[in-house]
Amino acid sequence: MTRIFKFVGIAVAIVFFCSSVFAQSPPTVTKHIGNLIWQECEISQAVYQGKFTRPPAGCYRQWRNAVQFTPHDQQKQGTYNSKTDSIELRIGKDLYKTAPSQVDASYVFTRNGKPIMKLTSELVTFSPNRSLQNIGGQAVWEFAGAPETFAVLVEEKDMRLPSQVQKAYEPYGIYNKLIFVGQKDDRFFVMYDGQKIGDEFDEIFIAFCCEPVAYSVQQGNGAYLFQGKRDGKYYLVKISAG
Repeated sequence: MTRIFKFVGIAVAIVFFCSSVFAQSPPTVTKHIGNLIWQECEISQAVYQGKFTRPPAGCYRQWRNAVQFTPHDQQKQGTYNSKTDSIELRIGKDLYKTAPSQVDASYVFTRNGKPIMKLTSELVTFSPNRSLQNIGGQAVWEFAGAPETFAVLVEEKDMRLPSQVQKAYEPYGIYNKLIFVGQKDDRFFVMYDGQKIGDEFDEIFIAFCCEPVAYSVQQGNGAYLFQGKRDGKYYLVKISAG
């Protein structure tokens, strides 16, 4: 009889341990910011760093599966040419293009063949020509020029300037308005429609290459998902249309 009780006790302990490791609690914070819903779910450091063999249950798996590019999202994306490292996007009668310069190490953003902006990348470990998309009828270009020139451009406007940020990452459109991650000094935050929303973070996980991209900012289906660190704790944050 004693052995049976010991076996049951061990089994319960194993179930509890597995539940604590793989299960994620429901959203710990839900905020309504204007017409957006901001949801936070606390995750472990191991999950934040991608150190797991399968996606954890709960908010992590649910939100990662829900925030995926849809055909509607894809229609707003420019067409990438891997041979020339260029992207083309047509909005109405205008043809936008981002491509490497023929004379130096920069990339040129053009509209109907006329230059709009020129940006330079010092490192070439990955293409800095990240994306070109239609957000609210305007061409939005993301340029990731390591180590310093991380920018989001809306037509002629560099969003680092009016938003007072040093670096801008991962643009997307919700309600046809621009949302992106901004960085100033060692602080990270979210900008939406020209305004800072939600809490600041000590770090927002952003990657442009290889396996870590799987844990970077994710967009699609009218939602924006990222992992952030704040005050020693790790969070998965989902921002979606209200």
